[in-house]
Order: sequence, then structure tokens, then C-alpha cells
Amino acid sequence: MREENGEWKEATLPSNILKYNFENLKCGNVYQIYLVPFTSGGKGERSQILTVKTEGKAPIAPLKEQFLQVNASSVTVFLSAWDDGGCPITHYMLRYRSQNEQKWTEVPVMNH
Repeated sequence: MREENGEWKEATLPSNILKYNFENLKCGNVYQIYLVPFTSGGKGERSQILTVKTEGKAPIAPLKEQFLQVNASSVTVFLSAWDDGGCPITHYMLRYRSQNEQKWTEVPVMNH
């Protein structure tokens, strides 16, 4: 198995098991898998390389009305309005600037 375009990782499986579960994979990632059988007569042909994708995708932005609350002197950002796409959100990057400024100011926000 390998992540798409990554290094192959091998596992030797005994012949008496009927299935194998790959665990701790990254959400929404593409992986490639192949199998090579062995007998006392030698090494068999490798299977086709199968490309699989774990469930989930990148977060999906909400509508502006769901995401922001604005008054005369503040803006509230509702982080919970984001759809996680099926993968847990690990953190957010929040930046702001005045419309006439070039430089963005980053505000560190962690998901709790």
C-alpha cells in the first residue's frame, strides 16, 4: 500500500486470514494497493494496482450569512458554520485586513 505517489509499504500476511483491514489512514486521501500471492511453488503474479480513496473531502465554505455576524464595531466569525466534508477539521487559519491595506494579519484559532 502507498499514498498516491508515495513510497510503497509492505505487509506479509499469513495464508489463513480471509481479510485485512488497513487502519489509521488519512481521511479523504487516495491510496494504491496491490497483492502478490506466494505458494510453495513460488511467487505468483502481482494483482492490478487498485486506487482507492477514503471517505471525506476538504471542508466546504458556508454562505456569508451563515458565517459572519457584523455590527458597527465588530465581526463575529462562526467557525461551526463550516461543513467538515466528512473529515475532522484540525485547525483554522483566520486572517483579516482593512480594505485599503495590502498586508493580512493572521489570528491563530485552534479547533477545540
